[in-house]
Amino acid sequence: MHELDGLRGGVAGAALSQREWDAIHALYERVWPAMPARLRRAEALGARWADHTTPFTVFERGRAIATVGVLAHPLRLRGEDVLVGGIHSVGTDPERRGEGHCRRALDAAVRWAEQRFELLKLSTSVPPVFAGVGFVKQPLFTFAVEHAGAGSGALRRLDLARAEDLALVRQRMAQRTPLSNVLATRDEGWLVLIDAALASVTASWFYDAPELESVLVAEHDQGGACWTVHDVIGARLPALGVLLAALPAPCQRVIVTFTPDRIAGPWGRERVGGDDALMLRGAWPELPAFGMPPLWEH
Repeated sequence: MHELDGLRGGVAGAALSQREWDAIHALYERVWPAMPARLRRAEALGARWADHTTPFTVFERGRAIATVGVLAHPLRLRGEDVLVGGIHSVGTDPERRGEGHCRRALDAAVRWAEQRFELLKLSTSVPPVFAGVGFVKQPLFTFAVEHAGAGSGALRRLDLARAEDLALVRQRMAQRTPLSNVLATRDEGWLVLIDAALASVTASWFYDAPELESVLVAEHDQGGACWTVHDVIGARLPALGVLLAALPAPCQRVIVTFTPDRIAGPWGRERVGGDDALMLRGAWPELPAFGMPPLWEH
């Protein structure tokens, strides 16, 4: 039998051989062509993919043909800090789809994960694939304030390729308070940075907000009508009026993709549509309507 043959899994990514990672990255490139380069960008930011994933991979004569990753995601959930298992990076060689290799890796990954985590979650655009292994689709919401007015703040856009900007973001992440007591990431920054690199937003979504002593992760509608705020990273959370005042330019609407239970205000909510879904497995507590910012997903 070839040295790399069959299903391998349950070994932390940091302990895999370079040969195994080379094969897995070659598979990533066949499935998601931009992914390996973006993971290298994340590593340059100090967020090393291999340190946070446990891959389950089907090899055939040294070639990876299907893979599923498991990570441990620290969350604030209903006011308590918990560690949740995350299924991610589920992919099959395009030439080998429909042969059961991905399901084999997924079954092994879920069996391994359920022995270590009471709760599992994943984000996907193909929910039926994961319904077959016990995951249930969970509705997500965004929250908005209408007629937000004209802020007077001065945000500085950050570029995480600059050492001083990256240092500021890392400092804020080390000090951050949970953004929500319903559900919020408690990672030390590695997931946010990896997701930012994968989404190619390291030079566009991060803003220094000195008036808030925070970093905002946000997008601005170039027409000036709307800000979408994905994260507020700092030791203290601002009141809604303070947050709105920190956003420059006239703004008719502010949307947040997180749950704003710790930033009180006249929030309206809207269910997120589209194909992308959050799916849960295990005895999750009953939660009120909540959001999941894109840089907290996996």
